[in-house]
Amino acid sequence: MTYSESDLNGQACFLNDEDEQMSTPKYYQIIAMISIRTKKGVIVKQVPTFYLAANIQGIISAAHAEQIAREIINPVGMTKYPTVIDVTVVEVY
Repeated sequence: MTYSESDLNGQACFLNDEDEQMSTPKYYQIIAMISIRTKKGVIVKQVPTFYLAANIQGIISAAHAEQIAREIINPVGMTKYPTVIDVTVVEVY
């Protein structure tokens, strides 16, 4: 059993293990766009949507999922031109 901050009436309450499992995302949907500024202008590309499995990747939060997604999208972390990677993370239960 896990302690929860409060219920709707402001009173402390407890969640059973089943409720705790329901509140943990199973997957994180990743939606991303890459913007690259070149000498000829800006190139914007949509990355195909993909999913990260929380239990396989060991993901502990949406921010952690975003960090992993950024490493997948740009594993080296360097580009010839200034690059902006916008990542949206959606928790899937």
